[in-house]
Amino acid sequence: MKSVAAALVAVAAFAAYAALVGWLKTLYFLRPFGLSPSVIQSGRSDVLFESWYVLQNLTYFALIVWLALQTRRRFFVAVAVAYALIPTATHYAFLLYEHRLVRVVVDHQHSWLKIVPFALLAITVFHGLRGRRIDWRWRYGTSGLVLMVLLVGSWGISAAKHFGSYDAERILHRPTERLPRVSLTWRDPPPPDWVDGEPLFLLHLDPARVVAVEFDQTPPWLRHRPVVHTMDRTDLRHFAVLSQTAVQPGGQYF
Repeated sequence: MKSVAAALVAVAAFAAYAALVGWLKTLYFLRPFGLSPSVIQSGRSDVLFESWYVLQNLTYFALIVWLALQTRRRFFVAVAVAYALIPTATHYAFLLYEHRLVRVVVDHQHSWLKIVPFALLAITVFHGLRGRRIDWRWRYGTSGLVLMVLLVGSWGISAAKHFGSYDAERILHRPTERLPRVSLTWRDPPPPDWVDGEPLFLLHLDPARVVAVEFDQTPPWLRHRPVVHTMDRTDLRHFAVLSQTAVQPGGQYF
């Protein structure tokens, strides 16, 4: 019974952690648009869906930290530190997004996050085949394992914030490539500040509301200023998505 109780506690803790990082990723994605999860009424399933990208990379980071601790090699430690900085670096690199090299690095964040752990694992296997085997048994005791879990878990919380901001910045810098165009007609006269003919892009859609964004005319690769419109679907006579965008790995779509 003790093992069953421990398993239930572990599952509940994992679900709570997944909900937390999913909510943080959603929150930091919406902040640049002046929105919050409560405004768009993100449900539990939406939040948990947004957590998958964080949890996936959390697993990769845990693997890298494990390899660094077990091998005690400076190269592995350096890779672990570099990997830990990828979410923060690719987020703030948008400040230099007009440079081509920066765009190449930033736009392939998801690739770097996947390539690094598998490359490190391949190096480990290669050295194992040459006779330099790794003792995979944990050698640092219970306290060491707890510290590692706290380290990796803290990184996941920080990464969730940067992943959400990263998704938002990709849209703000390249909206026409990241969001589909929408066309709508009001059932009644539109609000006084409504301007017809402005290009609108779909940010969020659910059975109750539509969130569309228009962007100012900004030179290529620079940050656009968004104007967000939140509309009840009952106020619209007609609503249509004019084009589709490919879902980018790690992207934030509701």
